[in-house]
Amino acid sequence: KYFDPYLFYFSQKNLEEKIPNILVYKENQKIRAALIYTQTLNANFLDFIAVDRNLKHKNVAFALLNHYFAANTQNKFFKLFVEEKNQKAINFYKRAGFCFNHINLKFYRNF
Repeated sequence: KYFDPYLFYFSQKNLEEKIPNILVYKENQKIRAALIYTQTLNANFLDFIAVDRNLKHKNVAFALLNHYFAANTQNKFFKLFVEEKNQKAINFYKRAGFCFNHINLKFYRNF
């Protein structure tokens, strides 16, 4: 519902294995936002963050991101990929303290 099906690359099995690395926000017993990350030895990769469109005014994404930082204080590096045209996401991550190193990756679809 919240993730682009062409970009969401986790299978059901992958998601089950990642349960310890998934943060969720619930309202009325329904998941309304989620953050998925991958831990490595010295870094964390923010895989996805998604929020129900009706909750964007509540700063749920920022709250999830802060919880992600607090839960992973042992790591020195937090990394993520953002589409270079997604200025809204870039601004969000800059406000959260991310610095961009201008690596430009190109992904191609075959559909």
